[in-house]
Amino acid sequence: MKNFSKFTSVNGSAENTTIYDNSIDSIIRKSIEDVKAYFSSVPAHIIVIMPEDSNEVLKEEDYAANCALIQNFQLAAWERGLGVFWKGDAYLSSQEFREGIGVKKDEKVVAILHVGYPYIISKAHPRTPIAEKVKLINNDNLK
Repeated sequence: MKNFSKFTSVNGSAENTTIYDNSIDSIIRKSIEDVKAYFSSVPAHIIVIMPEDSNEVLKEEDYAANCALIQNFQLAAWERGLGVFWKGDAYLSSQEFREGIGVKKDEKVVAILHVGYPYIISKAHPRTPIAEKVKLINNDNLK
């Protein structure tokens, strides 16, 4: 299923409105010019970079904390009418991209957030009930 997004610029100018296809296959097939056009069409980009701890447990905790930060940012932005598209594509770990934005060897690019005012707001999808996602463990469950 194709995932299309449409953003207008932060200043609301209609001439800076674009529609782009966010499917992974489409992005992989794009030329450098297409990628540049895609990035220049989005009003604002936030690149989330974290230091990578050599301790694997701390590295995972740091990554989880950064993901929580991103989600909280998305919720705060949405409350103010801004759309945020969270991207975590394979190119984020490419050496050329990392060097291009100045990422150090001991850092990880967590995500790129594309930010703008959404032109179209899609309908909410049905949610899975929490009881189907979470298992509570208490003394009665322990053996």
